[in-house]
Amino acid sequence: MLKWERRAVEYLDRHLPILGFLVVTLLVFFMHRAGYWHTSFDLQSHFYPDLPEYLHTPFYTLFLRLLPILSDTPVVLLKKLICLFDFGTALGAVYLLWQRKADQTTLLACYTLLLLLPLTIENGLLWIHVDSICMFTLLWSIALYRQTHSPIAGLLLGVGAALLAPYTIAFPVLFFLGLQKKEKLSLYLGTGIILWLALNALSIWILDIGLRQGLFLSINWLLQSPENGQSFTGILPWLKAMPAYFGYMVGTLSLIIAFLKPKYRVPAALLHILLFFYLGHILQYGW
Repeated sequence: MLKWERRAVEYLDRHLPILGFLVVTLLVFFMHRAGYWHTSFDLQSHFYPDLPEYLHTPFYTLFLRLLPILSDTPVVLLKKLICLFDFGTALGAVYLLWQRKADQTTLLACYTLLLLLPLTIENGLLWIHVDSICMFTLLWSIALYRQTHSPIAGLLLGVGAALLAPYTIAFPVLFFLGLQKKEKLSLYLGTGIILWLALNALSIWILDIGLRQGLFLSINWLLQSPENGQSFTGILPWLKAMPAYFGYMVGTLSLIIAFLKPKYRVPAALLHILLFFYLGHILQYGW
């Protein structure tokens, strides 16, 4: 082996994890860039100029109404934001694993899977859901709370819950995951709940939609089909819609848990296989 070849091999050995992060980041960036102008079947009909408000919290509705003010191509702007928060979510998972002393290979594997999973690509590029923004706030709020017990952690939690109603499940889940033994938990969760309520109340006032309608917007995802906004016709259509609301959250958290505790890797893999077939069915046949 020549001298320069030996130096190159030594350099790669020392910096392989960093190079892996760089390669994955560039790959995902260009994948997102290629999909900016793709519009899925649901967005073609009613994303703009007519917003499908039947599935949105007041804060989410206000968030969407601000996009045309910021850009002439609001869908592309939203996709760029989602791409940014996809990376932020993956980095949040990596930081949580790093707090648990995970090795570099584990960190790289988690980062890669979270960004390249079909669940992530479908949720952001195809359906343009803002789950990655909510998951970003959830993961970084947990990481920040574990590190400093700062009230800012609660603020992040409140933003995510206000944006998508299903993420309000984070409040009771975090309490019953053993965090009740940590100090300042009441301040952490209380700050999140207050901001969650305040953001939606402020949005109701700005949108001038009335308190009753605003409160309904916070629970309507449990009552109405994501396909057309009509009430569910039975328990089976309701069950069929729930993975659309919780799939990204459950899939992402199950992957992180699998890296934290290897005994959960097989259940997490089976769960992702089921979600993969679910997404394929929805994309091929619709709701």
